[in-house]
Amino acid sequence: MRWQPLPVIQAYSAYTPALDRLNAQALEDPAGPEAILLWWDSIDAREPFYETPRSWWALLNWYDVKARSHNWTQNMCVVTRRSEPRFDPPVPAGTVVARWGQTIALPAVGNDEALMMQTEIGESLKGMVKRELFRAPMVMVRATLESGFIDTQHVIRANLPDGVLVSDWPKSLGDLTPMFGPAGVSRDRVVSISFHTQEADEFQRTIRIRWSRVKIRQRMK
Repeated sequence: MRWQPLPVIQAYSAYTPALDRLNAQALEDPAGPEAILLWWDSIDAREPFYETPRSWWALLNWYDVKARSHNWTQNMCVVTRRSEPRFDPPVPAGTVVARWGQTIALPAVGNDEALMMQTEIGESLKGMVKRELFRAPMVMVRATLESGFIDTQHVIRANLPDGVLVSDWPKSLGDLTPMFGPAGVSRDRVVSISFHTQEADEFQRTIRIRWSRVKIRQRMK
């Protein structure tokens, strides 16, 4: 097998939209990888969809699960390239302005739809100065799923304006693999989210969100 690495080999270090887009474009390119060895994991308690959102969207849009290993590790699978995208282009579905800690109900979506979220979390003057001299504080997202499961993970704030797949929150590879199949969605979907930080004075008071609905295509025979 010929190794064809993505431009940013260690995806967890794609801290800017430009770096995330480099990997996404490589995945969307017809000359991109034919097969990918993929696992569902993260560092520093990050939610993968909120870490490199464009790259994960490209993976879900252009790849199907080919095989999953149960002997080596249950967190590993092989995905192979599709001949056509899984999703239709996003359609605007409204906006909302929220505050830190506020519970944000997601617009309802059908079983043949996914929901995208473009989030802008601006910095205050204090936050800008601190980021230049040291680093910005962590931002966390808390998701509540239909089952009642609640989870809180870190996000890469700079990458959120490019659009995050917010309607689904896989907890394991078992939750993720259905999203690479005909259904295109997970079994336990998100009903609400909220954003949190320990240094709210380093950010703007309000968080601006734009929603988009995405239809899952019926695969052509």
